Amino acid sequence: MFSPLQLSHAYHLSRQYDAGLATQHACSQQAYQLGKYLWKYFPPTINQHTMLISIPMHNKQIKMIAWETLYHPQYEFLALQAGYALVRTTAKFSPYKQALYAKPLRILLFTVANNEKNSEPLAIAEEQYRVRELCYQWQQQGYAVELYSPPYGSIDYFSQCLNKHRWDLVILSTHTVLTHAGTLLLCFENQQYLSPQQLAVLCQRADVRHLVLAACASGSCTSKDNFVDALLDVGISQLIVMRERIFDRTAHIFIHHLLNNLLAGHSFAHSVQAGRIALLKLLKKGERWQKNIDHETVKQQWSLPVLYSRSPLHFFKVFKKNYPIFPKPILGFGQRAFISTILNSFQQGNKTINIIGRAGIGKSHCAKMILYHCYEMGIQPISATESAVSQCKKENTYILYFDNVNPINVPVLLVHLCKMQQSNLYILASSQAPLAGMLTQRLTGLSEADFLHYAAYLGLNYTLVQLRFIYRATSGHPQSLALLANIPSPKNHQQLKNCIAYIQRYLAAL
Repeated sequence: MFSPLQLSHAYHLSRQYDAGLATQHACSQQAYQLGKYLWKYFPPTINQHTMLISIPMHNKQIKMIAWETLYHPQYEFLALQAGYALVRTTAKFSPYKQALYAKPLRILLFTVANNEKNSEPLAIAEEQYRVRELCYQWQQQGYAVELYSPPYGSIDYFSQCLNKHRWDLVILSTHTVLTHAGTLLLCFENQQYLSPQQLAVLCQRADVRHLVLAACASGSCTSKDNFVDALLDVGISQLIVMRERIFDRTAHIFIHHLLNNLLAGHSFAHSVQAGRIALLKLLKKGERWQKNIDHETVKQQWSLPVLYSRSPLHFFKVFKKNYPIFPKPILGFGQRAFISTILNSFQQGNKTINIIGRAGIGKSHCAKMILYHCYEMGIQPISATESAVSQCKKENTYILYFDNVNPINVPVLLVHLCKMQQSNLYILASSQAPLAGMLTQRLTGLSEADFLHYAAYLGLNYTLVQLRFIYRATSGHPQSLALLANIPSPKNHQQLKNCIAYIQRYLAAL
């Protein structure tokens, strides 16, 4: 039986450590002291056969302790040892290994574009790309892996997605906000929020068993109404949460290694362990983090992912399948609302859509993103040729794309298909001017948030004020950012004006 006094001291040590993480002033020494104290007074049960370190969650105070810092006198932090697997266990705990047969393995990656004024935008483009690229690699090897990552971020669509399939794994990536009452809420688009109980109800209705909640402090148990208790109460078998504030890069690297290990047939416990270990290489060699983030905080990110499990040694057995030709994922920044509008139009029965916009605005790139979303929705992209159309099967749905069409010389096949309006065939075409007989959607420049995010991704050495000035002068044209990568950053206002004039001349010549 745990000593109340010792437990209380462990709790206070843990709160001090987490407070450091939350305020970006963490200390490795704090983790070390907490871990040593936990090992001395609360040594866990370790299965010598499976090397499973199981920590029973007896009460609220135990849940709030950072057990991932458990420090062994010889092996040091056990949560960073590849041979071990540290997991927080629930009342209905099973220590047995069992295969979960997945044919196919269905993954829902639901990302939410942040619209909170006081929060930084989530790097959803990079996150979607990393997961898609990983699934693409496994598909190339013939494994039956199916990913869906929509461009929508509303609660209604999240609910629809949950009920669309029996998902083997659901990943929800978003921000959290803390109410005045001390309750955490998940942020969704259009200023929508979801409480722990509301999320639990959605997961229960859809029979979600395995959930990754990639949101800051989603693993916090300080309030009575928290995500951990709410989700475990409705039967979530594997729950992965983040104990404190987590960086985008941390979440991306962790999820990538978690998925890769699950697809390779490793257990949930060992896959989470592999993800934690990968976070030791959060920074590239010689790389410096942002100025406002303490280096010690970066070093302690590995301790944030937490696994609550009823059966930590369960693993996926992924079958193989002969897939049709599938597109290679691409990294696409911004235009999330535009892509959503076109996909909605398709779903509402519009079979032919024409993307128009000025030269270089990103029509072709945006169209490729739409094709990939269609592929994830079960609509097969095919080449825009008569032979490809003739081979279409009635029981399947297809989409064709005509790139950069000249309105004066429209391809005969495009004219023919627009007149036919086949029920199982969608048509997408891009042009600078509208095409007759098609629903027109005009593509404009990036939003300011996407423009700044893209600039940060490119590593441009410009101040925020300069970038905003350039954004207004170019109406968010993405080609301007590509040019900035090859222009020396201006040192004064006159040089900035010269830089903008050069960009505007280039854009006018496109």
